[in-house]
Amino acid sequence: MTRKLDALYRVQKRDVPQAAAVLVDAFEHDPVLKAILSDATPTQRIATFEAPLLYCLKYGEVYATSENLEGIAAWVPGDLAAMTPWRMVRSGAMPAALKLGWKIAKKMEPIFGPLDAHRQETMQGKPFIYLQIIGVATAYQG
Repeated sequence: MTRKLDALYRVQKRDVPQAAAVLVDAFEHDPVLKAILSDATPTQRIATFEAPLLYCLKYGEVYATSENLEGIAAWVPGDLAAMTPWRMVRSGAMPAALKLGWKIAKKMEPIFGPLDAHRQETMQGKPFIYLQIIGVATAYQG
């Protein structure tokens, strides 16, 4: 039996900057990220997505629709869903996270903090896969 993932492209570390750029484009009109990144630099916008991509490369899976990276999906096993500082360091995601800066991190916390707490409470003791991020370049949406 052929695995369904075999038809997809497994993203490599060298692909992360381009994959992050695809996700910046994919979420360009998302109201939540638009508010969080309203005054972000291009480097900070890329870093927003580089951190979870690097994290998932280390602890989970990152796939794209093809080598052209039209769409990206990244996930981790549920017991690794919490992006702890130590795991961020081990995955190489900490430098990207630090590029975000304190101002953007403060904007993220009231949104993603409660979501993380709810996930931990709801899924406690249950096996699951956590879809960290999924996005499709705007040229391929619809």
